[in-house]
Amino acid sequence: MTRLARSMLVAVLGLVVLTGCGGEEAPDPESEASPSATDASRPAPEEPTVTDTDFGAPADGAAIAGTGHAYRLPEGWGDISETALALDVPVDSAAAEEKPTGGFQDNVTVLVQDVPAGTTLDDLEAAVPGQLLDLVPELEQHPRVVLEGHPALHHSGMATQDGTNFFLDEYVVLADTTVTTITFSFSDWLAPEKRDAVANGVLASWQWK
Repeated sequence: MTRLARSMLVAVLGLVVLTGCGGEEAPDPESEASPSATDASRPAPEEPTVTDTDFGAPADGAAIAGTGHAYRLPEGWGDISETALALDVPVDSAAAEEKPTGGFQDNVTVLVQDVPAGTTLDDLEAAVPGQLLDLVPELEQHPRVVLEGHPALHHSGMATQDGTNFFLDEYVVLADTTVTTITFSFSDWLAPEKRDAVANGVLASWQWK
């Protein structure tokens, strides 16, 4: 699991670093002009209402707190953050099933990184297929979800690393200049409904701190 987790995190790290290239353009002098009296009298537009995605019932296992977030694990999963860090895997937090079957240890890792100002979720979304091409050749990009008030990218697909096949299910949140990447990795034979039950339970329990 550790070699596999390391490889996944390298891929995700590349995604964040290489797509964080957006920058602020020089302001247009005309756009910086003082607003007219007519403009000033207009009511400010209302902020759109953001509705959180309903992930169902939250997981009720062990609780994990990371940088700016907290979540709960499914029953039978445990915190492996210290183990990952001891192996120089740069996770913010990590967890895995305690009694794996079938030769693969299902796991979740959370990576938190800063990116340059001006980076957008659209930038990240456009770069995902290329950045994960070697790991997930047939990546499926799903509609965005909303995780505790923040829009999140969602993509998944069968992955292969060092001859090991597994299923990757990943969510990416951008808040200001901080990217939080939540990566679930499952045995390639695990039924989709069981994968979804694990991921949805964790996401339903998610809290930003």
